[in-house]
Amino acid sequence: MYQSKGHGSYVINWLKKEFPLKALVLDVEIPENNAKNNNERARRIAFYKKNNFIFSNYTFNWADCLMSPMYCGNLNCKEFIDYIQIIAPTITDVKHKKLSLNDKTTDDLIIMER
Repeated sequence: MYQSKGHGSYVINWLKKEFPLKALVLDVEIPENNAKNNNERARRIAFYKKNNFIFSNYTFNWADCLMSPMYCGNLNCKEFIDYIQIIAPTITDVKHKKLSLNDKTTDDLIIMER
């Protein structure tokens, strides 16, 4: 109902303008072939990439779902470690690596149709 109307991009751009010295960080579900919402996951990632978010080199498991933080702006190591420590009590299996999805790295992820 509210998708594709520019509301999400508007909010992200507003946050970037209001907090220009801060990085925006969010977590996304990594597309997996057996996930019921695989296409939604890929569309979310494409939306965030369109808004200049990039993947961190970390993955983690949250509620049995493989996740990865994405960020835009100037994210320094201390801020990222602080972020990980905030969410750490609810996550498991934190790994530092470059993701590979369907023979593509996170830097060139494209929406994969079923």
